[in-house]
Amino acid sequence: MEGKELINNDKGFYHIVTVIVCLGIVLLASLALLISYIVQLNTDKTKTKEYKAIHQYNNTYFSDKIFNGITVSGCDVGGMTVQQAKEFLSGTVDYNIKTRELIIKFEDKQWRFDREVLKLTVDVEKAAQLAYETGRTGGKEQQQKIKDTLDKNENIDISAIIIEDSDSLYNALMSIKKEIDIKRVNATVSFKYENGTPKYTYTDESKGRSLDLMKAYHDITQLVKNESEIIEYTIVPDVVEPEVKRADIEKQYQLCSTFTTELSAYSSEGRIQNITRALQALDNRVWMPGEIFSFNQWVGARTVENGFGLGVFINEDQQYDETVGGGICQVSTTIYYSALLAGANSVGRNAPIEIIERRPHTWPSVYISRGLDATVSWPHTDLKMYNNNKTPYFMNTDIVRKGSKLYVTVEFYGIPLPNGAKVVIETETIQEIDPGEAEYIADTSNKYNLALGQEKVVSEARTGYTVNVYQIWNEAGKEPVKSLLTVSKYEPIKAKIYVSNETWAQRQQAQQTPEATA
Repeated sequence: MEGKELINNDKGFYHIVTVIVCLGIVLLASLALLISYIVQLNTDKTKTKEYKAIHQYNNTYFSDKIFNGITVSGCDVGGMTVQQAKEFLSGTVDYNIKTRELIIKFEDKQWRFDREVLKLTVDVEKAAQLAYETGRTGGKEQQQKIKDTLDKNENIDISAIIIEDSDSLYNALMSIKKEIDIKRVNATVSFKYENGTPKYTYTDESKGRSLDLMKAYHDITQLVKNESEIIEYTIVPDVVEPEVKRADIEKQYQLCSTFTTELSAYSSEGRIQNITRALQALDNRVWMPGEIFSFNQWVGARTVENGFGLGVFINEDQQYDETVGGGICQVSTTIYYSALLAGANSVGRNAPIEIIERRPHTWPSVYISRGLDATVSWPHTDLKMYNNNKTPYFMNTDIVRKGSKLYVTVEFYGIPLPNGAKVVIETETIQEIDPGEAEYIADTSNKYNLALGQEKVVSEARTGYTVNVYQIWNEAGKEPVKSLLTVSKYEPIKAKIYVSNETWAQRQQAQQTPEATA
């Protein structure tokens, strides 16, 4: 009996638990439905508000009506179309302009202009259009500022008075600008190499000032809208900071690089004269930060008037010829190599000197290794480099005789490479190109007066080369960094040989005979 009662009691307990669980599930389900209903109700309300806001926005910003709260010279035009505002203002706005004088002040100076200079007039059509555009044009921040002002029931007034002829006021301001503007003055440094010692002389910088014409014009047009009898405007010119300050360029400069090339023993007096003249044009030059060194611009036109004489150069026919200024490529080449030793590299490599323009000669030069020359020709072919440093470079150039030989030297002074780095240049000839057979040309004009069998070599055969140039950056305690600097290509050149007409005919017949026999 007791066992049966215990079983019955257990069953009763399970029934009660089951009922409680079911009630809990029903309660949770009801709560979830209630929450869902409340969320949906709030969503509907939010959507209704959004729909109303969008409807109101569209009615406001895409309407053809001027916003409420906009006035023109004190006359309310809110809710009107542009045409309605024009008609309304035409009979309402006071056409009696009060302004009779403009006084512009700066320090102890004054400039007085009567109303004729301002060329004031009333333009209700333009005012009505401006009223409509107020709050609709400009940036989002400006539009929102106007909207907030109007939402506070504060008026925004548009003046119907405008400057009819802007040139008159602009010209008046321009004359004042010419009177008060002061040009900024950059600090300068000059360089002189005397008795083996570089000397630097500095001048201080000074600030300039400049009247912002557009700002002044805009400010005065805004003052006109106040419709005062006398308009006073005080000029506040912009301060123009100098680009170069003495503190930036007054440093402890050192020798950054030096390079020397030897003149050929066969150099003519004209070539020596040209090289000397080019070196003089570049000696003691200051190469400022951000400045482009242009060999052609700095040396100038190669003319007799500029002190140049006849010298040898390579003409378009790939032959040696003479021209005024010939031979100064040795100067540009020496400068180029000295710049490489100072760390010069290609544009975009963040080097202290960036090479903008450089071309090799038609064939390698005798005074420097292949791949390291830099040809120039007035006024087109140039050597151009950019001073990417924050400080100047100073050039010392010289031509020195030692015994029977002459030497060209170019030195760069400035801030040395960081961490005591040193630069080494290496070249590698990666290709040699055979020029092929000589080209024979008939001397039809009898220029060389050649007899049968005689030859005149006007252009020697020259092997072509492709040369890689490497720059090796060495810093103490670090592995050297080797990078490809340039690839120079010298095209092969066939020999050009003139022969008499008779010799030419014999050569042609000899070339054709084997074909005929075959």
